[in-house]
Amino acid sequence: MAATVLSVISHCFILFLKELKKEFEFKLLVMGDAGFSLEGINVEAHAWTEAKEIETLQRMDIGLYPLPLDEEWVYGKSGLKALQYMALGLPVIATAIGANFRVIKEGEKPASSLPRRKNGWKNSGF
Repeated sequence: MAATVLSVISHCFILFLKELKKEFEFKLLVMGDAGFSLEGINVEAHAWTEAKEIETLQRMDIGLYPLPLDEEWVYGKSGLKALQYMALGLPVIATAIGANFRVIKEGEKPASSLPRRKNGWKNSGF
């Protein structure tokens, strides 16, 4: 069974979004789970399709790649999502885990950040 978006994103990331909402008006564009919603956050959710993937990614301003820090399967992730964001010139904020260390070099263009602690998403610099 495929993981839902909500089951993948960390509690820290959800708190980050809610804190961000207090200061900025934004819409969270989600690709993968058309039914995704998050209380208090303006969400536009789409199912993933190969035909619409690039078009959807091109609508984003920042590539967010949250992963849980305490689950083994995360270490098998390739960092492809971060690579896709960077290929489109998007700044990336991705959890500091697994392949993301090889894929993302902080301070390079496009801007990128690897939050390492629970408050890391909030202090990511974007």
